[in-house]
Amino acid sequence: MKDIIVGFGVVLALGCSGLTLWFQHKQPVIVSVDLIALSDHARASTQSPKKIIAFSNRMESVIRKLAKEKHWIIIPKQAAVSGVPDITLMVERKLKL
Repeated sequence: MKDIIVGFGVVLALGCSGLTLWFQHKQPVIVSVDLIALSDHARASTQSPKKIIAFSNRMESVIRKLAKEKHWIIIPKQAAVSGVPDITLMVERKLKL
C-alpha cells in the first residue's frame, strides 16, 4: 500500500513540475521515465520501508531537478506515446543505482 501511495506522490509531483514548466518562457520538451523499473530496483535492494521511502524522496528530487534544469515535462514511460525520449538511464546514473 505504501508503494502505491509513494508512486502516486511521485506521479503527482511530476505532473506539477510539468505544469510549472509549461508556463515558463522556454518551450518544454516531453520526456519519459520508467518509474516502475526504478521502484523495482529499490525494492530489490532493500525491504526496509524507511529505505524505500528515502529512495522515493531522492528519486522525486532528482526528477524535479532535471525537469527544472532541462525545461522538461516528465511523464511516466507507461503513459508515453512512442517516440518520446526516455531518460530512465540518466535518472539511474544520478541516483547512482
